[in-house]
Amino acid sequence: MKFFLLALPLLCCISCTSRPTAEEELTRIVHTCETQLGLSWTAIDSMSGRVTVIEDSLAKSAPTEATRLGPLLDEARIWLMQCRILTVHDRTMPRMGDLVETKAYLGAIKSLPKQAADSVAAARLALQRADDAMMAWMRTFRHDVPKQKISYETAMAYLKAQQDSIAEVEKRMDESMQQGQALLAKYKKQ
Repeated sequence: MKFFLLALPLLCCISCTSRPTAEEELTRIVHTCETQLGLSWTAIDSMSGRVTVIEDSLAKSAPTEATRLGPLLDEARIWLMQCRILTVHDRTMPRMGDLVETKAYLGAIKSLPKQAADSVAAARLALQRADDAMMAWMRTFRHDVPKQKISYETAMAYLKAQQDSIAEVEKRMDESMQQGQALLAKYKKQ
């Protein structure tokens, strides 16, 4: 009995040798983006490549099908853009604890000459602004854009702006953390 249960998935795979249709593949991509958190860049790039291949293939060989599947192609692109944005957020957000900790350690440094104290104060301000930028982005980001009944152009314009915004947040975070860590290394021992 155990052998049968273990072999069942293998038998199903062997019997299912047909390729999915373009519609099935696009539907899987949308479903994956909608339900799976933490997709890797590799997975997102792979799915984006498949969408492009499907679109090119349909445009050449089945223009009527390409027109019919146009909304599904657009939906897949919207979801993939959302995944890209959330991937940047997901790699940046865990570093917020380090950012707050660095700011606190810098605040604990005492008895510095005026120029050094000014540098530390500027670094703390940059860290606070990076923290504020992340919090503001998270408060305003609309997770429901792919599910809204809005045009493809409107959704993509919003998501492109959000992609730029979260990239700026990440850049601010990186720069302020580097500056803060360098000052900590320099002045913490004093």
